[in-house]
Amino acid sequence: MNEKPLRFLRYFIFSRYDVDLLREDQIYSWLVKNESLCGYATAPLRFAEELATAALAYRYFLRGRDHTGHENPVVQNIQLLGGSAARQHLILLLAGRHLSADLFARLCMEVEALFFVYVITREPTRDFERNFARWAMDIRKVKSAAELSEVIAKRFTPAKGDLAARFDDALRRLAADDVQKYRLRYILAKLTQRVDLDGFGEHQGTKWLSRYAGGDFEIEHVFPQNPSLEASDEFGDGADSTIAARLGNLVLIEKSINGALGNKPFSQKRAVYMQSQALLSRSIAQRPEVGQNTKIDGAVAPFTPFQTWNAATIAMRQDQLVALAKRVWNMPNMTQP
Repeated sequence: MNEKPLRFLRYFIFSRYDVDLLREDQIYSWLVKNESLCGYATAPLRFAEELATAALAYRYFLRGRDHTGHENPVVQNIQLLGGSAARQHLILLLAGRHLSADLFARLCMEVEALFFVYVITREPTRDFERNFARWAMDIRKVKSAAELSEVIAKRFTPAKGDLAARFDDALRRLAADDVQKYRLRYILAKLTQRVDLDGFGEHQGTKWLSRYAGGDFEIEHVFPQNPSLEASDEFGDGADSTIAARLGNLVLIEKSINGALGNKPFSQKRAVYMQSQALLSRSIAQRPEVGQNTKIDGAVAPFTPFQTWNAATIAMRQDQLVALAKRVWNMPNMTQP
């Protein structure tokens, strides 16, 4: 699978034994010292079979599948979030490979949410990798939904609570240049998907984040990065590239209609946004008329359609997206000092 064997062995040890600190150059000396724990001398075939099974699961996880080889939307989400280099989450997935499909899916959702919190608040990788190694000890013992809930309440929820204020601050200040392009696509895709799931329910069109983060959608700057004179005049004060990069000024739009937007003013773009199938994108320009008290009504209720676009509306929309993000990544309320 073109992976470093020592990294796999290190993560395997974290996921299988009560170890939370181990460098790659210490792996073999650790194995020698802990033969009685691993049993590679007394039961070498059993140890080798366990390594092979874990390696197969590791490969499946890297391909967006669960440990049985079936495609898993949440494991794929973590890939989209982490990019090609991130591997720390595999410690917890390896530790949870004994879980039933439902429990494993729930574990993956918790891992994805916390992984994003760590990333957006810029927690040092070495710190949360060590957390994952410690928590693997708890995950390994889980046998029921109640036990998994206990681990989540003991480990995941407090960790997110400790970072809730930094999470809020990071998203309120977030601009396109603050994160890698693939990660920005992940963020916008998660926000867009959440509103569609709320409004339309889960089906093949809303289940897979890759649909939103992939080639079907493109990142659109409502106030253009290189605005026309007409767009700048219509926007008013603060019309510069800095404000154009703000999260509140960004939206995912289908590639098929994005070409009609260009650097036009908002007054000309509104009609194009109304053509989007994504509720969050469409809600910039209009509130869908589908009757009263429907799921779609509820999904778009927190979002204000705008008649004009300026610095104040960008700030307002960024606040709305921050509130949505707290729901998407299941953030606890900020603790008061």
